[in-house]
Amino acid sequence: QPNVWDGVPDDVLEQHGVAYDEEWLAKCVDQSKRGIIAEWDENGNLLT
Repeated sequence: QPNVWDGVPDDVLEQHGVAYDEEWLAKCVDQSKRGIIAEWDENGNLLT
C-alpha cells in the first residue's frame, strides 16, 4: 500500500535467514503514527 511501510516482507526475510525482533517492530513500525511529521531540534535530535 502506498505510503505505508510495515517492513520487509516475511518471504524475503526468510530467504536471507533473518527476522524482525517483535519489540523493535512495536517501537519503530507503528502505522497509527504514520501521519505525524518528524521534527528535529537545531542539533539534529529527533523531537517527534
